[in-house]
Amino acid sequence: VSTDITERKQMENQLFESELQYRTLADLGPALIKTLDANKQSDYFNKGWFKSSLIMTFATLWLTCFRIFGIDFGLISTDGHLTTLAHLITWPIISISIAFTIIKNIAEKYDEVSKKNGQFILTKIIDSIDDIVNKKNVRFCNFLKDNVGKKDISPFFVITQPRDQIEWILSNIQITLSEIFGIDRQHLSISLIYWTDETKKWSWLARTNINNDLEVRDLINNHNTTAYKVINSSKNSIVHIDKLEASQKNEYLLSDRDRDFNEVGSIICREINVGESENPNIRAIMSISTYGKLICNPGINVEETITKILHIIIPRFESRIKLELALLYIKEVLAMDVSKN
Repeated sequence: VSTDITERKQMENQLFESELQYRTLADLGPALIKTLDANKQSDYFNKGWFKSSLIMTFATLWLTCFRIFGIDFGLISTDGHLTTLAHLITWPIISISIAFTIIKNIAEKYDEVSKKNGQFILTKIIDSIDDIVNKKNVRFCNFLKDNVGKKDISPFFVITQPRDQIEWILSNIQITLSEIFGIDRQHLSISLIYWTDETKKWSWLARTNINNDLEVRDLINNHNTTAYKVINSSKNSIVHIDKLEASQKNEYLLSDRDRDFNEVGSIICREINVGESENPNIRAIMSISTYGKLICNPGINVEETITKILHIIIPRFESRIKLELALLYIKEVLAMDVSKN
C-alpha cells in the first residue's frame, strides 16, 4: 500500500519558504523582534535583537571576564589596580555601550512620537472623509424628502451637486491641514481651477478663504505663477516651503495678500486629472497657500512634511475630488447637449 504525499510535501515547502521569507525580512528590518511560543517561552530572536543586546550587554560581559581573567592577561596589577592596557580597552567599551543605549532610547521615543503623529494624521483624514460622505448623504436624503412625488425630478440631478461637494472637500482639507500643522484656518487658503476638453478654457471651480479678484487667465498665463509651472511641465505637484524664496527665482507670483503678511508663507500646487493620462477629459489645479506662517521650518523635516502632504494627506481626498470632477463633467456635457437641441 502506498500513500501519495506530494500535496503534503508541497505544503511543507510553502510553509518553509514563508517562514524563510519572514525571517529574512525580520533580520533585514530595523526593528528588534522576539517571539514567544504557546508556553510563553522565547523561540525566535532576529539579528537586530542579537546585535542590540550584544552591544548593550558587552560592557557587563567584559567587566565579568575582566574580574575573572584580568590578572592572567595583565589587565590588573598585583596590587589590584587597573593597568594602562585595561584603561585603554575598558573605557571605550563602556562608552560605546552607554552611547548605544542612549541613542536607542532616543530612537524609540522618536518612533513612538512618529507613530502617534501618523495615527493622528490618519484619524483626521478618516474623520474628514466621513464628514464629506455624511454631508452628501444628508443632502441626498433632504432633496428626496423635499421633492417626493414630483415626476420631473431627474435621479441624476439628485446625486450631482459637484460644485457644492468640492467646496466641502476643500474645506475639509483646510481643516485637516490646519490641525495637523498648527496653522490658523484664516491663514490657509485652498483653490481649484479646472479645464475640460469641451470648453477648452480654464475657470474657477472653488475657492476657500480667498478674497482676491485674481483672474484665472492671469494665473495660467503668467510664467511666474506656480500654477503655470505645473500646467506646462511634466510635474503633477510643486511645493515651495518659502514663497519669498520661490518668487526671487521667478517660480511664484506674490499677491497683495502675501504682502499683507510680509511675504511669509508656503505654496503647494497639485494637478488632478480625470480621464486618460495623455488626453484627460478634465484637468484641475489645486493650490494650497499659507499666509504669515510656513508649512514647516526650512531645513527641518522638509522632506517628511512634503511626503505627508503629497503622498498621505492629499491622495486620500483626491479620489473624492476626482469623483466630483467626473460628475461635473457629465453634468456640463449633458447641459451642452440640451442647449444645442
